[in-house]
Amino acid sequence: MSNPPRPPLRGEVWDLRLDPTEGHEQGGVRPCLIISHDRLNQSRAEVIVIVPMSTRLRALASHVVVNPPEGGLTAPSEIMCEHLRSLSTDRLIRYLGDVNRTTITSVEVVLRRLLALSP
Repeated sequence: MSNPPRPPLRGEVWDLRLDPTEGHEQGGVRPCLIISHDRLNQSRAEVIVIVPMSTRLRALASHVVVNPPEGGLTAPSEIMCEHLRSLSTDRLIRYLGDVNRTTITSVEVVLRRLLALSP
């Protein structure tokens, strides 16, 4: 697959191709939040750090809820922070939209807790 017409930016939601997967990893084509810094997103490394999303609402402490039309979504979704992944930009399919600053901050709080990072 060819690279997208432009590099993705932090806070954007893109459809990504997540297969192949192993075990309980999220797979298929699904919306994902770009969480990596734009210096990485726009670098020659051609990798991004993402958090996949799901419309299956489970209300877990490691999930952040996003309601449409935020992020270009058409259904209420959860950002599944426990599924944080680094992926090739070749997996990008299409840009959907942007999440707001409150959502990014909520994801950062959850990731700090999951990864035992200082505030």
